[in-house]
Parts: sequence; structure tokens; C-alpha cells
Amino acid sequence: MIKVDIFSRFIDNYGDLTIPVRLANGLADKYDVSVNLYISMKDNTRRILSNNQINSNIAIIDIDNMDEYQEPNNKIISIFDTKLPISYINNIPRNAMLINYEYFSAETWVDDFHLQTSPVDKRYEKIFYFPGLTIKSGSPIYCIPKLNKPKITMNLNNFLINIFSYPSEGITRSLKSLDRIDIKTQCNLFDSNLSMSLVNIELNNVDFCSFEVFDQYLNEGNINFIRGEDSLIRAILSGSIFIWQPYAQEEGEHLKKLNAFLENYFTDIPEKLKNIFFKWSRYNLELEDWIYLTNNFENLINIYIRAREYFLKKGSGIDDIYAKFIR
Repeated sequence: MIKVDIFSRFIDNYGDLTIPVRLANGLADKYDVSVNLYISMKDNTRRILSNNQINSNIAIIDIDNMDEYQEPNNKIISIFDTKLPISYINNIPRNAMLINYEYFSAETWVDDFHLQTSPVDKRYEKIFYFPGLTIKSGSPIYCIPKLNKPKITMNLNNFLINIFSYPSEGITRSLKSLDRIDIKTQCNLFDSNLSMSLVNIELNNVDFCSFEVFDQYLNEGNINFIRGEDSLIRAILSGSIFIWQPYAQEEGEHLKKLNAFLENYFTDIPEKLKNIFFKWSRYNLELEDWIYLTNNFENLINIYIRAREYFLKKGSGIDDIYAKFIR
């Protein structure tokens, strides 16, 4: 049995925690890999893990309280360049391969760095894995036994949207604009305690839920507003219309990332839809935006389906990483 050590420290428990857990589960479920998963054990971490099914071949270990004499395996994954304990580094065997899984990026510069070897430490091989959209970049982490069939029509009496967004007054303003349309809407809000009086919209603040349940919410949604990396991949897999909000960075760097995604993910994105992505990340959606999304629903869903089909041709990062370990 192949044995792998995965390391991950994180701040955003909702997003960053899903990457190592999905990767560990994917390797264990599909390839019967034994995994030591070293992660930041916080109260929220324990709560999230208790809601999710973890493969029995995975041992979850507090990265801040690990045994300093823990013997490393020769197959190691660091999520987002997690710094490994010095005692662990000093004992890494010379035949080891360490894969550093980087943040997803649709920018083409990742092509020059994906699968490049670090020249710093020659004691073992360290490889940089950059997930992206181009042929030369890596595939993001996902493992799907069966693709969801997208909803290609919209029920005006049961319009469903999901919002997993960074906190912003723009959410309130956007929902007030949507409420002006005579469409009965159910809106599920994640990581939120928003409360407001609306006529046509029923708000539902969703508490902690498992990754599987969250995926199901996205599968059932007509339009999904999502943030971060893992939620973006899950929204793509759902086949539904989605609007992505990257994490805000100084000097508008996140908008450059958003533009790169829109240019490289979609092959035929309408200018109006592109503007809606930027408005959601910077301001809020207005009445005209909701009218466009609802009136053009069937045409838009076909655009998303075509983009998903092309995306899936890259395959899964779980398969790519396993293949590197057994080469």
C-alpha cells in the first residue's frame, strides 16, 4: 500500500480545509492509499470534520502537536506551501518526493512553473503543482463518480440561488434588486446570518454542513454565487450557472485573476455576463442584471455546459498526483 503524508495549515476553514480533505479522501477511496493528514486542529476544524465522512485509511493528526520523532513517508504533499516541522524535514528520506500543491490560477504564467523542481534542497525531490485551466497546467482536485445533470429550464415559481460570498453590503443590495422581479425565489446563504424583509425571496441561512451536502446545494441551484478555490471547482462540476468571487487583494490583483478565469474558462462568454462577474466582485447586482440572467437562462446554461465539458477533459488532480507518485 502506498503511504502519503499531507500537510495543511489554513485560516479559512470552509475553503482551505476542503482541499487536503478532498485530496486525502480521493487518494484513499480511488487508489487505496494510506494517508497521514496533518492539519490545523481548531474548534471549527473538528466541527467540520465531524460532519464529513473520512476514509478509514486516513489518520488525522494535529500539525501543531505531532510527534517530533514521526518518521516521514517518502511521498509528501504540502498544501499551499505549508511549512513542515524542522524535526520532520531533517528525517525526510533521500528518495522522497514532495509535491507542493499551489493555489488555483487561470493565468497563463503558471504554465512555466507547473511540475518544475525546486533547486533549493537537493536531498529530496520537491515539485511545484499549479492547478489551472491550460493544457500545460495541473488539474484541480476533484473526484466525481457521476456528473450532475444541469437544470436547463427555470421554474419561475421555484427559482433557487445559493450565495457563498465574502461579507459585503452588496449582497443585501443585490437581493433587494432581485426582489423587484415577480419570481418566487429561495436563497440559501452560507457563512451568513443575514436577515431582511423581502416579498418574493425566502432567505435561508445554512449552518455548517458536510462537503457532500454543500455539493448537493450547488447541484440543485439555478444560479450559484461562490467564492474561493474549492467552491469554484464544485460550482463548475454542478453544471449550473455560477458567478465566482475571488478573494480581494491589494491593487486589484484579484480582478486580474477573475479576468484571466473568464478569458480562459469560457470560449464564448457574452460581454454582459462578464460584466456581471465584475459587478459581483466589486459592487452589487442591479435589476437589469437579474433580468438578463433570468430572461437568458437557457442560453446561458448551454454556455456553462460547454465550458464544463472542456474543463473535464483535463482530468482530476487526484489522478495526476497519484501518477507522479507511482511513476
